[in-house]
Amino acid sequence: MTEADTVTLTRSERAGIAVGYLSEIERGRKPGSAAALSRIAAALGATIDVLVQLD
Repeated sequence: MTEADTVTLTRSERAGIAVGYLSEIERGRKPGSAAALSRIAAALGATIDVLVQLD
């Protein structure tokens, strides 16, 4: 397991979402639902707008 895998697993556990789904979001393969992004942001102690970049 790489360090990046460990970080993804930890984030997944904190956010309460599947590690595979989080990995897909991190890699830009899936956009992530608003609910998932909200949970990820909360797990990171941030707000959802930090995760979403609008052009």
